[in-house]
Amino acid sequence: RTRVARGRRAPLFFFYLLRRIASFGAALKAGRYEEGWVHGGETAMFALGTCAASAAASAASYCACASMRGCLSVGSKAARAMYVTLFVVSMGSSWVLRDYAQPLVRKLPWAVRHGEGVDPSEDSAWCGTQAVMRLSAATSFFFVLLALATANVKTIKDTRNAIHTKGWGLKVFLWLAMSVGAFWLPGSAIKAYGELARVGSAVFLLVQVLILLDFAYEWNESWVAKDDERWFAALFAVCIACYLGVVSLAGVSFAFFSHCSINVFFTSLSCLLVLVLTAASLHPKSHNGSLLPAAVVSIYAMYLNFTAMTSETDECNGMPGASTSQGVLGGGLALTLVSIVYSAFRAGSSQVLSTEGSSDLAVEEYERLQDREDDAQRRRLTGADSDDEEGAAPEREDDDDLPRPVPYNYSFFHLIFACGSMYSAMLMTGWGDLSAHQQIDTINVGWPSVWVKIICEWCTVAIYLWTLVAPHVMPGREF
Repeated sequence: RTRVARGRRAPLFFFYLLRRIASFGAALKAGRYEEGWVHGGETAMFALGTCAASAAASAASYCACASMRGCLSVGSKAARAMYVTLFVVSMGSSWVLRDYAQPLVRKLPWAVRHGEGVDPSEDSAWCGTQAVMRLSAATSFFFVLLALATANVKTIKDTRNAIHTKGWGLKVFLWLAMSVGAFWLPGSAIKAYGELARVGSAVFLLVQVLILLDFAYEWNESWVAKDDERWFAALFAVCIACYLGVVSLAGVSFAFFSHCSINVFFTSLSCLLVLVLTAASLHPKSHNGSLLPAAVVSIYAMYLNFTAMTSETDECNGMPGASTSQGVLGGGLALTLVSIVYSAFRAGSSQVLSTEGSSDLAVEEYERLQDREDDAQRRRLTGADSDDEEGAAPEREDDDDLPRPVPYNYSFFHLIFACGSMYSAMLMTGWGDLSAHQQIDTINVGWPSVWVKIICEWCTVAIYLWTLVAPHVMPGREF
């Protein structure tokens, strides 16, 4: 009854508040500025402002509590989509700030003080790098906090399960507060974060390679297990398409980038690596070898080689306009975003990276039980009959005694997003190098980006070859 009474008094108070404000505005319009009235009006408005502040605080507290009671509760799949949306907003904001944040960064003396001889009034690239790094730091540490908060959560009965799936209003507010607060950090802290981001980006690229190999092997096993000639034909067609893509990328690379000897070396070595990994996959003693994984790794390796050369500066880039054209720029950003999001989605449930909650059946069971709990919570909030809840209790009682594992590793999922935020910042800032020519309407351009892609290509081939050789070196383990 107390809640009802308060709910009825609130509209009356706001009606009174609006009436007093309207009367004060009418008095000002009428020109009633007598001294006594003004002083009285000031006192009245001070009291009115106090009441308004109290009402606003009460309303904000009620809204916050209401949001935390479950109106922003989602399941595990929807939670992943929400985190992806937040990450997309962060990445898009970083891109905009990189190109247009120069006036903002100029007004931050604690950032300019650590410019190391750079004149922020003239060097917009330095200002853009500062803005991107600060927003990336906020997003990364936001996901690190979530990873720490959900560490070792193994069942959905764990109270910390709600940290991952609920409280979205508070999470968005926390991310916004951290994003704004990041612009108050000293330049030395951002410089230290830049070094940390390079390490986090390397970890992300390594995880991305492992996920690619896991995807290729699962794809091959899924189609082979169907034991149907039509699926075998489809598998063979995919392999042919991949190798045709390899030949096409190699031809374009030789045609447009051969005027620099280092590009000839990169492309020639990539072709040699493709031949080696294909031959190793088809070798009779290669138990894990198969043509489809080899084809997927081959086209990915050649793609990395091609994009590495398109990231070069103009003196060695045979397509100097490719990195600045709107189509290529948008496609590159979209591909980068898809890569990061897919890696984060797969990382939490991949059998290569996690042994907990990797079954799709576990995910479906989790969603079913989560929906049931959410429905029960909504009935309690809407004042549903207690008889319905008592009748449904015996049905849920048996399920409560069963262990319900989480569908994927929450902590690892958030860590991948943290590393992905570091990786996106490195792409937008030329890996933190001001000499990388990261200008407006360019992304991932410069020699640091070139070498990162080339080394990533070599690591991909090396890891795949290791999966073929490892069973012979360590026969007691599964690869």
